[in-house]
Amino acid sequence: MSLLVVIVPAEILEIVDETPTDRSYAYEDLLYLHSKSEQLPAASIRVVQGQAVVFRGAIFVRVARGLQKPIRAVLDEEGSDSSLHTFLERADVRKLDIREIESEYPVARVWHVFRFERALTEAETSLFVDQICSPFDSLGTAMEPISSLTFDEKNCRAEFLAITPLDAPRLYRDLLSRCTRFSDQHVRIVTYQGRRFESYRSPSLPG
Repeated sequence: MSLLVVIVPAEILEIVDETPTDRSYAYEDLLYLHSKSEQLPAASIRVVQGQAVVFRGAIFVRVARGLQKPIRAVLDEEGSDSSLHTFLERADVRKLDIREIESEYPVARVWHVFRFERALTEAETSLFVDQICSPFDSLGTAMEPISSLTFDEKNCRAEFLAITPLDAPRLYRDLLSRCTRFSDQHVRIVTYQGRRFESYRSPSLPG
């Protein structure tokens, strides 16, 4: 069965409960990240008795509502009932071909946003550039790998745009390893990509 993905108004989705994964995010930081990004927040839903119910990604639905953006939703066809067909015919529901999207955009410019427990010193800023940004230099792309690198002292943030493959587990493992060392040895990272950094150390979170 192919993946069924739709774009829908966040307001029409029903949130029943948040999962442990949802609670691993910091709402304000996630809201800030998605305020900068053109990529829509995403969630997983199923349709029961005509109502689209969120079973994974409730925090992203809240963020989409906060930004007044629609949301990209993966539909659980097996967990939905026959009212799914009527739901898909709604004027405010748009189906996407996820395979086409993935084939057209193997890499993308992605915002990487960090919040620290305090503002970085000049020396720590240099270390951040050397230790955290360097993995992207090895991607071998003709485009500039890093751009829009800024440090916000007031909000204790660092952020940059980076050419990032959609499917690059080795890159992300290396990046998280470097972030962990930086957080342990220099300045504690509170959140990365809106998610509490300590949760990245957990092998998995249910939901």
